Amino acid sequence: MKSYLRQRGEDLDTVKGLGHFHSQICVKAAALGMNLPAEIREIFEVADRTDAVIESRYLRTGPKQRIDTMALLTAVQEVRAKVKLSHELAGVVLAATQALP
Repeated sequence: MKSYLRQRGEDLDTVKGLGHFHSQICVKAAALGMNLPAEIREIFEVADRTDAVIESRYLRTGPKQRIDTMALLTAVQEVRAKVKLSHELAGVVLAATQALP
């Protein structure tokens, strides 16, 4: 989504300033025309509100709040498709990327 923000004219410092706060990035992307379904925004809100992202990278014991893997994959695929389409319509040449599993 950050590449979408850059393609839509946001400067690098603004984009960097958003860090990894997915909810803020979603709000900014929506303001610039990306229409994300509520389900996707909710997944990113859960990621920001919980340790779900960190726990996916590091082993921790105890109770957890998890994001459903298929829901996350669906969200990522939809965001990727929207960003790709936006770039293509703007004439941006994209590097080839591997398909997600």
